[in-house]
Amino acid sequence: MERAEAPNRQAGIFFRTSRSASFHHSLRFLSLTISFLGALIGENISKSYAQESEGQRFVEPYVSAFITRSQPTRGTYSYLEDGIPSLTVGSGTGGGFKVGAYARPYNYAFGAEFEGSVHGGTLSAPQMTINGVTRFANQDFTMVNGMVNVLARYRGDFIQPYTGLGFGFTGIFTDGQAQSAGGLQSGSHGLLGFAGQAIAGARLVVTQHIYFFAEYKYLVSYSNLDHCGNGEESEAGNCRILNQLRYQSHYTTVGIGFSF
Repeated sequence: MERAEAPNRQAGIFFRTSRSASFHHSLRFLSLTISFLGALIGENISKSYAQESEGQRFVEPYVSAFITRSQPTRGTYSYLEDGIPSLTVGSGTGGGFKVGAYARPYNYAFGAEFEGSVHGGTLSAPQMTINGVTRFANQDFTMVNGMVNVLARYRGDFIQPYTGLGFGFTGIFTDGQAQSAGGLQSGSHGLLGFAGQAIAGARLVVTQHIYFFAEYKYLVSYSNLDHCGNGEESEAGNCRILNQLRYQSHYTTVGIGFSF
């Protein structure tokens, strides 16, 4: 009986040995396959993440240049604190630039920009004599604005409408004559003050980086030129406002920009 069982035990040992070797080969093959798939998936995820990171920068910066046309609606002008009646503020043409960026949250919907612009115009009032006082204005002016605008836009593929508000400084440089109850003023003078504006516009996307834009703005500014004399006069409260201009105007603007 022992001699008959020997071949069966040898066959069982061989079967168990073969099954064990086959299992280890299968496990090794499975391990290699999982490692290969893991490396392949990891590489694809890394590439996707890199592409997403490159395409989703924190900001989308841009620069632009534009031409603009003012259409004043109202203006009041005074010399030595005496108003000049029947004032007409003439329109003018100029240009400027913008430097800004949209931030990544909400698909680059919100941004801020600095805007610098310059344009001309006129201040004119007919000569009028009332109670022995003659008043008139005949001046050319150049207006320089430096504004910081906050914007909100819809980021469409081809048309990107936007709106915003801006605040900043304005400088007005006059050249000519003006007369009021304070006397006659001639020559060039500079007024400084504050300005605010409302903006509505749209971009037309031409390529990935180039776009055209058009916008409407309504600007309100208040500027003056004071004369305080020497230190003793200033301490005594003898400061006088030489010129004062309150200005309101529509603007139409067209330009071209480059988005980085």
